Amino acid sequence: METALERARRAGKVDPGLIPVYRAMRSADKIAASFRFSELIQGRVETHLRALRPEWSETEIRAEVAKRCTRDAG
Repeated sequence: METALERARRAGKVDPGLIPVYRAMRSADKIAASFRFSELIQGRVETHLRALRPEWSETEIRAEVAKRCTRDAG
C-alpha cells in the first residue's frame, strides 16, 4: 500500500504524457488552466473546511482558505 509520503511525492510530479500537451499550449491557455486549477483547489479546500468546521463563519472559512492556498499555509 502506498504511504502518505509516497502519494505526496507522486502528486508533485507531472504526468510525462501531459508534457507535450503543455508544451503545445499557448501561454494564455497555460495561464487560464492555472487559474482554473487554483479555483478548483480553493473550492475543494472550502468544502473540506465547511464539513470539518460547520460552526465557522463565512469570514473564518474565507480566511482559512486564503491561508491554506497561499504561502502562509506554513
